[in-house]
Amino acid sequence: MLQPADGKVGTRELFAIMSISIGIKLSDGTPMLLLEAGKNATWVLPLVAGAIILVPTLLILSLLKEYKNKNLVDIVFIVTGKYIGFIICVIILLAMVFANALNQRTTADIISTMFFPTTPILIVFLLLIGSSYVVARVGIEAVGRTAWVVLPYIKIVLFMLFVLLINEIHIEFLFPIAGPGLDVLIKESFSYHTIFFEFILIALFFPWVRDHKSYKTATLLAVGFIVVEMTVTMAYFVMMFDYPQISHVAYPFQQLTKVLEVGTIVTSYEGFFLGFWIMASVVRFSIYLLLSAFIVCSMFQLKDFQPILLPFACLTLLIGLIPENPTETTFFLRDVFLLQLSWYFVTVLPILLWITYKVKERFNG
Repeated sequence: MLQPADGKVGTRELFAIMSISIGIKLSDGTPMLLLEAGKNATWVLPLVAGAIILVPTLLILSLLKEYKNKNLVDIVFIVTGKYIGFIICVIILLAMVFANALNQRTTADIISTMFFPTTPILIVFLLLIGSSYVVARVGIEAVGRTAWVVLPYIKIVLFMLFVLLINEIHIEFLFPIAGPGLDVLIKESFSYHTIFFEFILIALFFPWVRDHKSYKTATLLAVGFIVVEMTVTMAYFVMMFDYPQISHVAYPFQQLTKVLEVGTIVTSYEGFFLGFWIMASVVRFSIYLLLSAFIVCSMFQLKDFQPILLPFACLTLLIGLIPENPTETTFFLRDVFLLQLSWYFVTVLPILLWITYKVKERFNG
């Protein structure tokens, strides 16, 4: 039964938002980065990274419970003060804007390269950012309901793809089971646990969630679900293409859809999967636009987020057009600038906030 419209989301809508915004990374440039780090044991990285991100996630849940009806930006200002809090929030905002721009550019590159090579990248990018803007304008409740509606179809399609290709995989490709070594896997898991940064930033939506219990339940369920999904999918990529051959596959998920053949009537199914993938991508990027707008609204105590969305959409387009090629976008800007620098700061932030809060609580008696 649908909950009455009250401008807020419940457990299932928030779970869907997290599942789409993080799970969709399996189909962008993220697998290329992980495969380069983990080699044939890449499937281990999401498991360890998930355990690492659980610590700051639990701490942010604790802070949200303490500061009722406050979001992440509010808590940053309360705990760190006006000036330090402003600097922290500006850093988060810049990272969010650049993340949206670079991720949308990567998605536009995939669409252009794999499916529409004769279409200018600008046209693809405009359609993508335009669709995301339209979805974001309806607000977090509508986005959450949309995410919940499309999530089952997206996951069922992914499951169907794996089932239909089950005879093509080779389990022996996973060996040696530790790949480059346990020490390397643990080190790389720490480096790339930032692929789960949304578990921290979605705390911006907390005042629009019905209660703390709903938020906590959705978050913990999403952590477990996404870690398992990423682990299985990365293992499937390795079993399908093997390492090091897979290091030459630009986009493993899209390549899976291209090798699928069922029957003799239809010889190409990538168009079928393309529709669901684009749908999930639009929902993801609309969430990113909302996160950026909510940061500004919280920083300057603005009540209406809609007028902020269009400037952010335009800025996203302008930044996303700066990189000259997909390699520059994925392997340098996304890897070094976002995953290795900006998001590392964001995932460590809950630990710093929690320690500061406890110190203040102790001295204030």
